[in-house]
Amino acid sequence: MSKFYFISVFLLTGVVFSDAQQRYLDQVFTQWTVTSDLIYGNTVNPETNQPVELKLDLWEPSGDNELQRAVLIWGHGNQGQKNDAKTMEVCQAYVRYGYVVLPIETRWGSDQDYTNKPERLPYAAEDFKAAVRWARANAGIHRLHPDWIANGGSSAGSAASFAGTYMENEGTSGNPGFPSQPNAEVFCSGGGDTVEMETGEPPIWIAHGTDDPLVPVLFSQMIEQRAKNIGIPVEAHYVPGIGHGGRDWMVAHMQYPAQFLYQQMIAKPVQIRNERRSTTVRSLYISPNPFNSFTTIYLNNFEGDQINLTIYDITGKMIEEFIGFKNKIIPWNVPGQSAGTYLLKAQNEKEIQTRKLLSIK
Repeated sequence: MSKFYFISVFLLTGVVFSDAQQRYLDQVFTQWTVTSDLIYGNTVNPETNQPVELKLDLWEPSGDNELQRAVLIWGHGNQGQKNDAKTMEVCQAYVRYGYVVLPIETRWGSDQDYTNKPERLPYAAEDFKAAVRWARANAGIHRLHPDWIANGGSSAGSAASFAGTYMENEGTSGNPGFPSQPNAEVFCSGGGDTVEMETGEPPIWIAHGTDDPLVPVLFSQMIEQRAKNIGIPVEAHYVPGIGHGGRDWMVAHMQYPAQFLYQQMIAKPVQIRNERRSTTVRSLYISPNPFNSFTTIYLNNFEGDQINLTIYDITGKMIEEFIGFKNKIIPWNVPGQSAGTYLLKAQNEKEIQTRKLLSIK
């Protein structure tokens, strides 16, 4: 469901703890411990081909004896780190509700975003998948519930977490043999390829400011509409008067994601598929989609395959063509073209796939 707020600030004046309070629905913890720099995967830097250790921090409530605990894997925004102030606010907010929080570093890095390094997004998504597998592989050691795992992020982090939740390529970042898809998605002020969402996939909670100057709120609205169309549980909060601050609003209004995750993940766990879709043109992923005048087309196809891409406008007129691409990432601008719907056709010798592109200039 969508919620528009005409009073933009709610104050939480205090928390009264009592026996009636319930973990995951109420703030029942006031202290926490942090274990830093646990290695959750090993991979390579796609630009230098040098080895990379993927690290996360583990936040958990102090004095907690529960044997299986819900997990939030969190991705920071552009120019952030897994231990920056904004990320720690998120960790503290969820730990108070009883979650184990795993802020992660990915190959997106702390210095990049859509604008200057969009090609890193698929690698960051693969790292999210590796973190999910790590949580399941180490569930016994760290007392984690393997079916109560949510991905989440803010801004660039939400783009990576969304792709990690819904896109196809599993990657080789670590922890093979465990399912890569989480049980829910927490999405703040980001964008993604709505076509990747399929019936039966994890529920999604959304927070986005209607005045966001960096990532238009329409990006989240399209994701919400796609979820509704295919039966994925979704709750969206569009907050007037705030800009690129969905994460901050979430932290100040934790009752909303807490209740959603409890109802959609903890009370009725999503059955995660062990096998993902299989296609010849692998990881045909467009992000963001919808977009303003710029998006990126990601291809990761079989070795030896040649892929031809053609983009048409709504009348069927060819706008642009890319011939013979292999393992390429293609930035696409719409210079001189009006806002509207475009059709992308990807073709190799075995099959054809199509995707809609939505420009919202």
